[in-house]
Amino acid sequence: MSQHGGNGSVDSADLTEAVRTARRGFRRDVALLVELLDAGQLFVPLAKSIAGAEDGKEIEVDPGFTLSPHMLVDDEENVYAVLFTNPDMLEPLIEALNWDTEGQALEYATVPARIALEMAQDAIDEHDVTALVLNAMDDTELMLRRDELTSILAGKAIPLVGYVSDIPEQEFEETLVAEAEPPAALVAAVAECVKGLTGVSGFELLQTFNAERDLEPHATLKLRTSRPEAEWPSLAETVVEAVKDHVPPPGYIDVLFENAN
Repeated sequence: MSQHGGNGSVDSADLTEAVRTARRGFRRDVALLVELLDAGQLFVPLAKSIAGAEDGKEIEVDPGFTLSPHMLVDDEENVYAVLFTNPDMLEPLIEALNWDTEGQALEYATVPARIALEMAQDAIDEHDVTALVLNAMDDTELMLRRDELTSILAGKAIPLVGYVSDIPEQEFEETLVAEAEPPAALVAAVAECVKGLTGVSGFELLQTFNAERDLEPHATLKLRTSRPEAEWPSLAETVVEAVKDHVPPPGYIDVLFENAN
């Protein structure tokens, strides 16, 4: 591990493209970050200097060694750990958030990527931190929840559901449909909701699993509608809100559309 002052960058195994790729959210995209993790380094912005550290020099650390990193806080007071794949990405936060190190120019520590992610996981477990944000305020920004961090550290790529859900199904994907009957309560809730929606002529409830984007099988609703495509997102929100109390584990439902025109 080494500490650096606020100017210049250091040579490292750059994980920027791996993080950018993982933002797509597909299992195969996250696999690249998993594959490169042990060869990479990450950069930790420091609120306090590391005692005894010299600029650009590696230091040995004992078990229990801790850093005092900067954190992000959102409008709802949620706290996020932050790491960066390139120290140049710290500049926008220095300007926007006035980040410094004990009143002086911002310093950062260069940490092997695996150790950095383990530290972020410990922060989530022990210090009421919500999640990890990689490359905050950059176009490669990636948020990882605790379960996603755990999976990556275990060498297992899983879909990042919060990212992949916004991407239409791609040609390389395969969606499997289970033969199981949907819960009667969910069928009734969907039927009641659809009955009050203009331009919706029918529906089909399925249980599906897509290995590239799903963690486990889940409910999927197909709606036939003559309403314009621009209205589909708000229509999906209406249906999800109406049936959310009846959705079986894992607790979410996908809404797909078929054009009835």
